[in-house]
Amino acid sequence: MADLTVGQPRWEKRYLFEIEPAFIIHTSSWTLYSANAWWMSFLLSPTKVEEWDSTKTPKLKKYEEVASAALCESTASSWFWDSATDRLYVHTRDADKPSVKVSG
Repeated sequence: MADLTVGQPRWEKRYLFEIEPAFIIHTSSWTLYSANAWWMSFLLSPTKVEEWDSTKTPKLKKYEEVASAALCESTASSWFWDSATDRLYVHTRDADKPSVKVSG
């Protein structure tokens, strides 16, 4: 017969982390698309685009995905992925040349 004696409870801490491949894309990679938007060739389809700016609050700003390059041009803090041309379009919150984190 098996010994069913209950021993001391064992407590463990477990941590769950979500890890995404991400790329930091610096300003030298971008080409001006219009007065407010920039584009660059990017071979992976992004899932999100974020801006880190230590001088602003909040410091990390998630950009909104929009349906076209034209909407990206007219919407601050937005991005558009054109799969036909492998181009990522970004309109920063202040229309400056981007330096963003892209997760794919």
